[in-house]
Formats: sequence, structure tokens, C-alpha cells
Amino acid sequence: MTSTATHARSLFRARPRARFATAAAALVLALAACSNAGSGGSATTGATTVPASAGPTGGIATPDSTVVATGATVNLATNGILGAYITAANGMSLYLFTPDEDDKSTCTGGCAQAWPAYTVPDGTTVNAGEGVTGTVGTFKRDDGTMQVTIDKQPLYFFSGDAAAGDVKGQGVNEVWYLVKPSGDQLAGGKGTY
Repeated sequence: MTSTATHARSLFRARPRARFATAAAALVLALAACSNAGSGGSATTGATTVPASAGPTGGIATPDSTVVATGATVNLATNGILGAYITAANGMSLYLFTPDEDDKSTCTGGCAQAWPAYTVPDGTTVNAGEGVTGTVGTFKRDDGTMQVTIDKQPLYFFSGDAAAGDVKGQGVNEVWYLVKPSGDQLAGGKGTY
């Protein structure tokens, strides 16, 4: 009887570990898709439109019919370890993907699910907030949406960031980086800070 009870307890303890391992494996697969984004992928982009007036949402912003086409702002935030980096108007961290070229996104398919493009409605003026010295703009993606750029580098969110101030995408696969206010990639560090 004791052996059966001990076995049952060990199975109970193993299940949460198995669930964690499954979730971790799914995240690794999604991130791996991002490192191979330039080698194909589907036409689905996973682009995310952020309202100009959005506040922190507790997650990646979703398309909103209340978007005002008068402007959007790329703002400045500071992390105590990493220093200054840029965010969208909703406070969510923005990243660049080093395989991208000027005004050309190579993150599609599964990559775009994990790293949604920062898009705005066509005709939206994107402004640099106080302290942002890089040149902000937009370009038309292959799917016709307008993606925000800094110094012509496409900008993205990370699906692993849940709230304003999260920087969990920093250094992922050594191709995803936060962006300095100047438009350069923010080197150093990985994960949560």
C-alpha cells in the first residue's frame, strides 16, 4: 500500500514538470522559427496594429477600430540594467531583427506569431518622442500593412512580453534586440531584467 501511495505522489509531482516541459518546448520551437525567418515562411504576417492613444494593455496590443490616423509616437523607456530603449505608444518594448534589411521585414509565418510587427494604419504620421534621436517612419509590408521603423529598421513586439517595461525578447537567438533611442541595437543581456 505504501508503494502505491508513493508511486501516485511521484506521478502527481511529475505532471506539472511535464506541462512545463511541453510549454518550454513550444516556446523553443516558436523562437527557432524566428531564427530561420529568412528561409521561407508563409504569407501570414501576424502584424499588430497599435492605437496611437493606447496605454499599457498587459500584453501585445490588438487591432482597434478607435485608431486615430493623426499620429503615433515612438517613446523612450529606461531599464536599470540595460539603459534607454524605445517603446510603442502603449509602453510595450520594441525590437529589431538583425536579418532584416532597410524597409524590408524578413519575419513572416511562425516568426511573426512570436514577434508581431508594429504596424499603424496607412497615412498615420509616426513621431519620435522626447529623447528619441533616430528617424522614425513606416514602410509597406508585403501584405500591404504599414510597419513602423527607426532608421529604416522594421520594429516588432515580443509575444513573451506581458506588460510595459518587459524586455524578455532582448538577445533572443542573438538576432532580436531592443533598440536604443538613436536607432542602434541595444547590445548585451538576455531575458528578464
